Amino acid sequence: MALTTLTGNITKTEGAKRSPNFTSLEKEVLVDEIVANLSLLFGQFTTKMTPEIQSEAWGRVLLKVNALGVVPGGRKLSEIKKKYQQLKSEVKAKGAANKRELNETGGGESALSQLDDLQEKILSTLPTVSVEGIFGGFDSSDKPTMKTTTARNHVPRCTPSSRSEEDPSINESPRPTKRKLPETTLYQLQTRQVTLLETQVKELKRIGDLMQQRNNIEEEKLKLKRKKFESSQFPNYISN
Repeated sequence: MALTTLTGNITKTEGAKRSPNFTSLEKEVLVDEIVANLSLLFGQFTTKMTPEIQSEAWGRVLLKVNALGVVPGGRKLSEIKKKYQQLKSEVKAKGAANKRELNETGGGESALSQLDDLQEKILSTLPTVSVEGIFGGFDSSDKPTMKTTTARNHVPRCTPSSRSEEDPSINESPRPTKRKLPETTLYQLQTRQVTLLETQVKELKRIGDLMQQRNNIEEEKLKLKRKKFESSQFPNYISN
């Protein structure tokens, strides 16, 4: 919290103490951890890649940086994110400067800004379009184009007229063949009908026999029930 003191007409403000600058070791650990967890930190959200998983990954990066003990109480997550964005901007700025140098003077290696080891690691995480012009790359507009010529082998085409002159049989259209159907006489039809009728008669007779057997069984059941009833009602009569 800022403290304000008044001394006459002079106003003096004492702001909160700023965190110290990142050391080289802090920046190295920060970049190494981000490169190792790049897909978790900057990947698109899916069913398997959730905001919670991304937050946990950033938390691990923060722990690794704070484990160095440079800042008492540790740095905040917003600090390390801001620092990484700053480092990326520096790499892109060098790329833009190199591109201008190439376009204006066509300068050699000595005129281009070189990248240190840390910046090379950051460069490996950036899309190609973001680092176009950095030393070692090339402008897409300067890509050499290669023209190639292909020789075509002339193959004489065979027209229908020339083929017909060589082989007259080609002009002959195939004759349709008639399929010969089997002949069926009236006697054969009548024979089939008789056979079907005989089959139906046999089936009806079989059904009739089954029904007769069922009736006989039911009749026997009724006789047994009747006999049982009479024996229970007239026991003396049955015994005599």
